Amino acid sequence: MYVLGLSVFARGSSACLLKDGKVLFAAHEERFTRVKGFGGFPYNAVRFCLDAAGIVIDDVGCVGFCAGGVSSESSVSGSCGWVDIDDKRGLPVDGMVYDVLRGEFGYFGCVEGVSSYAAFGFGSYFGSLSDEAALVVMDGAAGEYCTVVGCAKGVDVSFLRAVRSPDSLAVLYSAVCDYLGFCDEGSEYRVMGLSAYGRPVFCDEFLRVVDVSGDGYAVDMSFFESVDGRFVVSDKFVRLFGARRKACGRLTQRHKDVAASLQRVLEDALLGVLKYARRITGCDYLCLSGEVALNCLAVSRVAGKAGFRGVYVLPAPDLMGLAVGAGFCVCYSVFGEERRVGFGSAFLGPRFSDEDVVGFLKREGIKYSVFRDDDEMVSVVARLIYEGGVVGWFQGRMEWGARALGARSILASPCGSGVRDVLNAGVKHREGFRPFAPVVCGDDARNFFVLDDVLFSLYEFMLAVCMVREDKKKLIAGVVHVDGSARVQVLRRGVNPVFYALVKEFGKLSDVPVLVNTSFNDAGEPIVCCLEDAYRSMVSTGVDYVVMGRCLVRRKDNLG
Repeated sequence: MYVLGLSVFARGSSACLLKDGKVLFAAHEERFTRVKGFGGFPYNAVRFCLDAAGIVIDDVGCVGFCAGGVSSESSVSGSCGWVDIDDKRGLPVDGMVYDVLRGEFGYFGCVEGVSSYAAFGFGSYFGSLSDEAALVVMDGAAGEYCTVVGCAKGVDVSFLRAVRSPDSLAVLYSAVCDYLGFCDEGSEYRVMGLSAYGRPVFCDEFLRVVDVSGDGYAVDMSFFESVDGRFVVSDKFVRLFGARRKACGRLTQRHKDVAASLQRVLEDALLGVLKYARRITGCDYLCLSGEVALNCLAVSRVAGKAGFRGVYVLPAPDLMGLAVGAGFCVCYSVFGEERRVGFGSAFLGPRFSDEDVVGFLKREGIKYSVFRDDDEMVSVVARLIYEGGVVGWFQGRMEWGARALGARSILASPCGSGVRDVLNAGVKHREGFRPFAPVVCGDDARNFFVLDDVLFSLYEFMLAVCMVREDKKKLIAGVVHVDGSARVQVLRRGVNPVFYALVKEFGKLSDVPVLVNTSFNDAGEPIVCCLEDAYRSMVSTGVDYVVMGRCLVRRKDNLG
């Protein structure tokens, strides 16, 4: 049976199509609308999923949807803590969803509403291949609960304990991001990167804001207020920490120290939650989801300390991934699907044939050359990168999730620390303190990076941080953060063969089988989706070449 999963009316709306419990196609609506964090109905993503599968809407057996919302209820300091959860994984169907499905798509079949915590939990567990796991959901103030602990065995899922919204670590982190002058989409990544430049000297102040002394945490919400549907710090917070930084204001050591202290307290609170989940479930394996799961630094530092022997995070563990979770919930909770297949590859989005590429380039009058085959393409592109070129790599199906994993990527050599400044200033147009991620093949990974077996499933999707080996830091200085860490992507042979071959070929030329891999987009925009996006991004950035299928487009040939 086909099931259509939707995340609607929340930041990062998306759609996915499952068949017999397997995710076939998935895409984020922002990639089509080009509005980062787009939160409307995922019209384009739905149409893509149906067209890619070669089906019509009447072939869909059920639509499962999750509609994210923000709770603005205030909680009293110290009064939240853990409560028994009222397990309402199913929700009444939103009339607006019915109206769109009927009016826009002509769908009159089964529709099931799924609560956000259920979609998070089902997404992480059924995305993994574990037969038994502790489930931990840690998100913002979406729905009644913001932190939930559950347990799953086989295809049975139970949600056990919860912290009510808006007593949320994600709210804490995002509000402090705003306080530090980072108020747009993706600011949490900025502050996480900035934290490495600071010292955790404000931890005592933060411990007045969030209590981490017991099982988990409790946020004193009097330090925050709701403005236009989002939480920001209150005057009480400002009196404790000092004046807010303006968006374009100078970054001082105080700001860096606040970021470092915030990160430290988040990690302490997360550790408390994970220890609690480990204790009440008795499970050795953790499936983590929600916005906090995207703080790969915190997850990497505390998952093993909590006693877990393995951890899984879905490639889109935040609101952008709720479509997959809603789909899994319908398959396994509503219809009792018995066969578990896991999430599989993240390459689930649109793809374009060589004929599509050539047709676009000719139509737009863009100068290009064509490679004879994949071997020639890999050889030439590796050489271009080795000689200092920055390459937009546009191949195969677009990635689903927060990271570019080798389908919509910008690639460069990691050799020399100067590459970071070039990419930040001239290509990505972002702050100079932001780090870049490395990609490495599995058989070379441990030669360059100190990998943790507990986190191993996360490295494929660039969702964990590790330390770079001391003797390799100078060799790959362009991907080493100031604290000696890197958010590495480890390639499995066979998942993306041409990309794998490219990394290997660069290694033959340089004796460094590692590349810089950052998302193919300019600052403030989503990752590129189609051919037009890729060319336009090259024009607006400092990318030297774009490789679309087997076609090579040189910036200097087209822009002078």
